[in-house]
Amino acid sequence: MVHLTSSRATAFVLFVLLVERGASDQPECDFDEFHKLYSPVVYNLNFKITGESNTPSILKTDCDNLENVTQRGETFLEGCSVDKDGFMKKRITGLQLTKESLCGSELKEDLNIWRDCFNPSVFAECKKNVEERLGKLEQDGALDEPDKWCRNKSLSYQCALKAGAGCPTKAERARKAVENYINTLMDVHECLRPTGKKRRGSSANWRRAQTVLRQQTWPRRPCTIFA
Repeated sequence: MVHLTSSRATAFVLFVLLVERGASDQPECDFDEFHKLYSPVVYNLNFKITGESNTPSILKTDCDNLENVTQRGETFLEGCSVDKDGFMKKRITGLQLTKESLCGSELKEDLNIWRDCFNPSVFAECKKNVEERLGKLEQDGALDEPDKWCRNKSLSYQCALKAGAGCPTKAERARKAVENYINTLMDVHECLRPTGKKRRGSSANWRRAQTVLRQQTWPRRPCTIFA
């Protein structure tokens, strides 16, 4: 009986060691490969944050593409060891939120409300102020071109949310879809999100991502999500 118990304990220890060895054999997650996997899909989404031109066909195409790339991203992370700070996992979570927002069955109706209550004058004035303020900082040497690009986009997206601040609660799903979509776009460009907590911190992955993007994707692709 003692021998049987000892054998079971030995077998359990071997099982644990095999599991740990299998986990350690997983390759480290590669940011370059992950970025190549999901960024082209996000770049090619046709959703417009002003509510204009978001036809059922456009929403369905965006939804299908988001469902596909989110699943591929989840599979990618399952096949490698995730970074300690969950750097790429945060982007998958952002994709999931955007997918859930854009795939909502009642989103089209809410977007019509958002479109009608969206204040283009507030939006235009806010963007103008942003551009002037950032232009002054650049002239003073406080911003380089990539930083200016990120801040301009981030603050411009904040302007979009500000322009929809007077919308009724019936447009809440649309507002949340806009916010989630903006956050995903900023993740792709490795810029700070205009909403939520800052993500930079001291992350080595964030610094590496910035280096990769500045070398490979600058100048940044223009965003055409306001029309």
